[in-house]
Amino acid sequence: MLQQSFTDNNLKKIFLVQNRKGTFLEGSFFPNVKAYSHKLTRIKKKIKEHKSKEPSPSTSLYKSQLNRLYKIKDKLYEERDSVIDIEMRKVSVLISHKQFSIQISLGKLVDSKPTYKIPNDAQSYFAEKKLQLNIKNECNTSLASRDHIVPSLSNVLSDKFPKIVIRTDIESFYESIDHNILNSKVENSSLSTQSKKLIRKILQEYCNLSNTSKGLPRGIGVSSYLSELYMNEFDDELSKVDGVYFYQRYVDDIIIVISKPKACNTTNIFGEIINSANKINLTTKETKTKIIDTFTVGNYNFEYLGYKFSKQDGHPIKIELSGNKLSKYRSKIDYSIDNYNSSNKRDKDKRLLIDRIRFLTGNTKLTNNKGGSFTGIYSSNKWITDPSQLNGLDHYLDNKLSLITDLTLKRRLSKLKFYDGFINKSFRNFSASRIGEITKVWKL
Repeated sequence: MLQQSFTDNNLKKIFLVQNRKGTFLEGSFFPNVKAYSHKLTRIKKKIKEHKSKEPSPSTSLYKSQLNRLYKIKDKLYEERDSVIDIEMRKVSVLISHKQFSIQISLGKLVDSKPTYKIPNDAQSYFAEKKLQLNIKNECNTSLASRDHIVPSLSNVLSDKFPKIVIRTDIESFYESIDHNILNSKVENSSLSTQSKKLIRKILQEYCNLSNTSKGLPRGIGVSSYLSELYMNEFDDELSKVDGVYFYQRYVDDIIIVISKPKACNTTNIFGEIINSANKINLTTKETKTKIIDTFTVGNYNFEYLGYKFSKQDGHPIKIELSGNKLSKYRSKIDYSIDNYNSSNKRDKDKRLLIDRIRFLTGNTKLTNNKGGSFTGIYSSNKWITDPSQLNGLDHYLDNKLSLITDLTLKRRLSKLKFYDGFINKSFRNFSASRIGEITKVWKL
């Protein structure tokens, strides 16, 4: 249970991991630590400048000055580490208080559904992060990756053997999670007493805010892990259905590929999905369900995880952007240009529009993420096999540019192309604050 505890040492591990990922927690919560980080930045710059002036051969004065700078740097790291320890102890004490809970409140509507948020304070942030880790480690839950599912599915579909493809999803997934079933899974798990208590409080607060007795709060990170715990047995059952050789679920989106004799009854197979969902009080969405029997159909297509998969006799699987993904790109173009046209059209408004289109048509490293995490037209859609579709987005952008009267601005924007950004993996460099300005208009 010590590994699950909310001790200062365990919280410090979260701090260091997030720091390596580029999440600047000291800037958000710990100004004392931030001050030391700025000092370290300055001393590192001095070391770099000093080394650039190294004489040949090196003199004893040069070496002694360099050693002095290194000692200052080491001392700063030591002092910064001590301050982090102090701050983590403070946070741990707050979380360990018997009255502590992760408060949630209503956020924005997203796709007509309410989202929720937690307070922007250190104790809430670290408690939720640690709770996520505990659920992941103790309940054997992990969040599926689109970049794992899509190429794996493409490989499965590419072989020449007939198969049945079932594409469906769960109706109002987060809002339909049964608390009795979830609480039973939580209580029967190896989660610590404190973790279980925090989960119960989150569910109770959600019930109070939503006026319902079921569901999970969208927008809260721990909800993803709780939903995975909830779906464990569902996933196990469907992956073991006779003939299933590919099964994946991404949140509420489900894809199953079955290899069976021609006599296989697709109705019975889909009935297995419905029964497994009903056992945990969930239902499948009829409008999102598609069953493809390639024993009788040679050409087919379906959309999954933002991609459109198409197959024609004698041709390999083609992967393009889904209709919904294309629609979202067009909407972002619309919002960007409409926002500019409703502005005062000052230089800063022009620069913001240019940056928005550069952001859409290029690829950007997220904040100062050291793991190399990117977003963008290639980074977010790398499994496309036929990028010619992106020419249509470029034509759409060109048509929208007719609404701009500034010819110089229009000429500059017309050089930015989705197709080029994908093919050339064009990189754009934006600060975290600038990304916030760029994307703000798309979130309204």
